[in-house]
Amino acid sequence: MKGVTTEAELIHAFLQIVQQEGAYRVILEDERNQKEIYVSERNILCASSNRLQDKLSEILFRAGRLTQDQYMLSTELSLVTGKAMGEILVGEGFLSQQAVTEALRFQVRQVMASLFDYPEWRMRITEGSPDQAFQILPDYPLMDALMAGIRSVDNLNVLFEALPPKDTLLQIAPEAQSWMSRVRFTADETLLLNLVDGQRTLAQIEKASKMWEYRFFKTLYPLVALRLVRGPEEKNVSHTATVVDESLPAVVQGGDRAARRTVPSQPGRPPVDHEALLKEAKFLISTEKFSAAANRLKQLIRLDSKKSVYYYYLGLALDHIPGQNKEAEKVLKIAIRLENYNPRYYLALGYLYLNRNMKRQARQQFLTARKWDRDDPYVAEALKRLDEADRKGSSFLTARLFAKSEF
Repeated sequence: MKGVTTEAELIHAFLQIVQQEGAYRVILEDERNQKEIYVSERNILCASSNRLQDKLSEILFRAGRLTQDQYMLSTELSLVTGKAMGEILVGEGFLSQQAVTEALRFQVRQVMASLFDYPEWRMRITEGSPDQAFQILPDYPLMDALMAGIRSVDNLNVLFEALPPKDTLLQIAPEAQSWMSRVRFTADETLLLNLVDGQRTLAQIEKASKMWEYRFFKTLYPLVALRLVRGPEEKNVSHTATVVDESLPAVVQGGDRAARRTVPSQPGRPPVDHEALLKEAKFLISTEKFSAAANRLKQLIRLDSKKSVYYYYLGLALDHIPGQNKEAEKVLKIAIRLENYNPRYYLALGYLYLNRNMKRQARQQFLTARKWDRDDPYVAEALKRLDEADRKGSSFLTARLFAKSEF
């Protein structure tokens, strides 16, 4: 992996990708964060981040586009099935496809902007396409998304150091003409581009723009950083990158308290609200606080060990905690034993097996789920995925057998 330590190096790396054909997977990591960006034919297909605030469901929930119940259910379905969140939101009727596409674009811009917060990344670029867990954006140019990320830079030192002297004559870079159509410029950027004619200096353009200094430099910075605008003596040279080789969330509000189930408690202590505690655990799962969710669910199980739904959600939480797969399998089986007609429990256990490449056991669970609900689209999708996995495995084995027969 290469070390990217400045804004200029980060921009240069993406500009190299912009000039290439093909499909690429860009991975950026630091001590706590990981981003993935998929690019194909100079378009961004999708972006992901391990930061909760960058996730699609969280973005929509914070924007008020999803209710808390919709947020928790869509996350649950995504965790169980591995399907793209946007596909689930549309399939469940929570949002239109257009609303999901707009949210995905916002997510990409947010992930790109976060790259410039503290640009000290380990970066790896490989060929590859996203799997089914990602929803593909239609026609979103990488240059446009990169421009959105660069606009987020507001460090004065970075802005001033990147720009040429004020007596520099500025012109539109000839090689940038083909890129201009792939960027949506702001009104301020369009104004500056119209003023850049090869005859005006930077100082003259600033005066003609009638912008105050910070606004002018912040507007000009992305145009210069992407080499859309430059001085006449500048050539189309590459940046010299420094390469380092390197081998509880918001309070959960409940509904009608009179309808909730409570149990007697010890004198002097308030009764335990089972429904509120379960809702809190589900919300913790939605926000990927799996250990905290597991603790809440274990508390509920101690209070009522006959409630199948507690074991189901505990299984989901444990399945996403390293080293807890066996325990997750165990509690999902308890959920099934307590409520053997719920197809969602079999579906969750089936995917747990499928993710561990235990296809025979996975098929058994999916078929049982279909027995209880033949119209469940998630069960049909699970069996389809399993059939595809079997076909791939069969073709691989056939290829090996033919290869051996040649000798």
